[in-house]
Amino acid sequence: MKTTPITVAWRLACWLITATTAAASQAERMTADQMAMAELEYAQWFNQLNEHLLQSDDSHEMALGLAAMLNSSLQAVNRHTDQAANQDASDAARQQAQQNLALQINLLNQMIQRNDLSKATMELLRNWCFKDAIAKACNHGALLDQQLTEDTKNLQVYWQPLTLSLNQQNEALTERIMQLMAASQFNHATLFISESFNDKLDQYLAANPIPDSAIDAFMDDQALLSDLQASSAADLRTQVAAYFPASIKLSYVHLFDTPNPEPLYQLCKTQPKHFKACLNITQILINQSNTIRHKGLGYAMLMAMHEAQGNQELLQTVQQTHNRFKEQVACLNAASRSESLIGDFLDPKFQEINLLPIDEIKKLELLAKYMHEKHKLTDRDHRDPQTCYLEKP
Repeated sequence: MKTTPITVAWRLACWLITATTAAASQAERMTADQMAMAELEYAQWFNQLNEHLLQSDDSHEMALGLAAMLNSSLQAVNRHTDQAANQDASDAARQQAQQNLALQINLLNQMIQRNDLSKATMELLRNWCFKDAIAKACNHGALLDQQLTEDTKNLQVYWQPLTLSLNQQNEALTERIMQLMAASQFNHATLFISESFNDKLDQYLAANPIPDSAIDAFMDDQALLSDLQASSAADLRTQVAAYFPASIKLSYVHLFDTPNPEPLYQLCKTQPKHFKACLNITQILINQSNTIRHKGLGYAMLMAMHEAQGNQELLQTVQQTHNRFKEQVACLNAASRSESLIGDFLDPKFQEINLLPIDEIKKLELLAKYMHEKHKLTDRDHRDPQTCYLEKP
């Protein structure tokens, strides 16, 4: 994420929103200095939250706090590096950012050596261990060894080892990894925070409220909030304040990411000797993935393989199935939105569904069903998600 901590809280609310008009406001707008101070106060508050998580006895909570701090440090290093190129940066600020990052990488390596890491924790640490600015200093070998020992059924844990073996041009290791991938049972990414971590954040927020200035800054965005229909300014403030905890929780979800699947795609597309293993892998991706992206990847790989081998009939069959899948996802996406996306994001039920620990398609179906029930009386053109599964939605 290339955002500062305070923007995390409302960039998520701006998802798919393009505001083109600004509403008139009776309130005085915040000055640039006030906005900068609000961002600083939120950054300090957010850093204190992550410092608190680092003090936890739970390794998963520690890892989430550390990942959030690594995210901030990488942003700071990049920002000061860019400023230095323009001769605007302070050497002291840049050095401090680099020192902070070095200390956090040391903590990352210490965490990797722990023997109580959950599968989700290892997934999170792997994501940050292989960031460009971190990879050379991170003990990724020990981390991958843990994942390959304890999470053998998850296809996703093999993607990074495959990339490394291809970069090393180690054909024997590549062959072995492909066999393991083909024998895996599912491809699951972490798309949620755990119930215990959710409770941990609720407890912290109750004792350490979000700064009022952050809420003021959010409400100062007139264009963003122009289509809301709050009964009063006080009602709007209540909605915004209630949204912040959900947005903070989502910011921790976004600390997870998956390895680049391009090496696997290219290998399956160009190396016929791996066809059988690749065929098994595509079926796992299509039928046993918990993300839309990876289901789509499975279809794309299968089409590329059939095209490379000249299997036009099979290619057309897969293309038709893939197109139907894309149509259903597009239909569900349309059904899960309304004319006031920011209003929906401030809806507690909408956020509750967003944070459910379930498959991405199932989550999208629940959002679409809820949104249709919410809007069908006032918007007769709102897409009914049941139509998404008709032959011609």
